[in-house]
Amino acid sequence: MSTSIKNVYALGASRNIGYFAALRLLAKGVHITFLLRSPATFESDPAILPYLPSKDGSKQGQICIVKGDATNADDVKRGWETALKNGEVDLVLFTVGGAPRMTLTHGAVIDPPNLCTHSILNVLTTMPTSISPPRIIAITSIGTTHDSHGSLPFLFKPFYSTMLAAPHRDKIGYEKILGHVSGKLESWGYAPDSNPDGDDLPGGILSKGWKKLPGLPAVGAVPRVVSLRPALLVDGECRADEQAASGKSKSKGPYRVQEGDLKNPYTISRKDTAHFIVEGLLANWEQWEGKCVSIAY
Repeated sequence: MSTSIKNVYALGASRNIGYFAALRLLAKGVHITFLLRSPATFESDPAILPYLPSKDGSKQGQICIVKGDATNADDVKRGWETALKNGEVDLVLFTVGGAPRMTLTHGAVIDPPNLCTHSILNVLTTMPTSISPPRIIAITSIGTTHDSHGSLPFLFKPFYSTMLAAPHRDKIGYEKILGHVSGKLESWGYAPDSNPDGDDLPGGILSKGWKKLPGLPAVGAVPRVVSLRPALLVDGECRADEQAASGKSKSKGPYRVQEGDLKNPYTISRKDTAHFIVEGLLANWEQWEGKCVSIAY
């Protein structure tokens, strides 16, 4: 991992990819400020306890917890303020995601439908203008753009088009925002907006004129961004760790990663995605900065 990563602001890291990546970062001595809706979940977590400050103040710890919600701009701003007390923020780890409700008529439904889009806007519009924009790693999804959907396995295409249509509209929204502020929108597979102030996205994802939101950085002002697009996420152990523990060198790595679209991306575990974030992406940041990166088995 890049030795310059010392201070992280993590949103959506109470579970799944963000949580597993955070554990790896903590094991490397990184300080993390977590924005959590329910801090009590960490206070009883045996994997987290060694990194928490002691109640008597004898141990500072590597974790700061801010109680709040990423959809609330004031909460996100307090998270920034707390993280900056530990020095320059080197990385924003953005893994916000809701628990979908499955329906027969609309597939997976997230409430609110623009959860990720609204949250990343809060991160960017409350980011202090006095600091150098940090690295940002955001988890989106394979299959969002036309070309990315075309690379899916044939049998997966109907599932992505119907069951995942609603959450993918949200992923498209916040990927467009990150593409805008990083100056990488077209290289990520998106056409320029017809409205210079920002097109709307249906379903309440983005409103027309969003580029004029107060505090939103200008085009290209936040260049150190990576949009990580995992294949269909599954539970399971980290194959990368198992391969390393076996001591056997293999011609193929535990998973596939590349800029742009992977051919026939089936699945990837949350733990292997977290492994790549810390051991691959951050360790080779110059290789991946400013790119959309796909990961799958």
